Amino acid sequence: ELKGGYAGYRDFYDYTTDIIDLPMPNGYEGEALAPVALFRLRQRGAVDHTYLSFGTRYVGPQGLAASLGLKYHNYDSRADSEETVEGELLGLPSIEILANATYSPLRDLTIALDFRGIGGVRMKEMLPPNLVSGDWANTFSLPFAPKLDLRVSYRLLDKLGLSLTLDNLLNQELQRWSYCYSPGIGIYAGLTLEL
Repeated sequence: ELKGGYAGYRDFYDYTTDIIDLPMPNGYEGEALAPVALFRLRQRGAVDHTYLSFGTRYVGPQGLAASLGLKYHNYDSRADSEETVEGELLGLPSIEILANATYSPLRDLTIALDFRGIGGVRMKEMLPPNLVSGDWANTFSLPFAPKLDLRVSYRLLDKLGLSLTLDNLLNQELQRWSYCYSPGIGIYAGLTLEL
């Protein structure tokens, strides 16, 4: 599969971070102010979003199926100099890698592995300007963030099913937003009733 698309936004938002100094509580002995990272939305006005994706799927015997996809995003601000906000668009991935493998060894049992990796996310650098250098002195790219999940589901009755999900199976410290890490592995159980 080869797909492409375009979306034109008239009122687009992105994410940025700032360091602000908050006053310390009364009675605290030490510095009067404490630096805190603040995440906020920025209104960016008109933005063009184009994407191109390539994917392939395999369906085999005995309930085995797999898919692999690669998606590229491009965001361009159309705001004129009076509307635009400082710098480039932030907090948005430019590359996504998606993969899935599903196996059903029994008619009512399904085991699935889901992979999603995102890269090219730019965020604002919160170090003082004299400590950073290069073409993007005020922004930087987050590390590539890969995430692997495992799902097991079993249909007990015609309309009743159980599921167990292991989120972030490899227990990685993933940074989707600047200075904000995922909590690690998560275990979720579910009961599904179809009416």
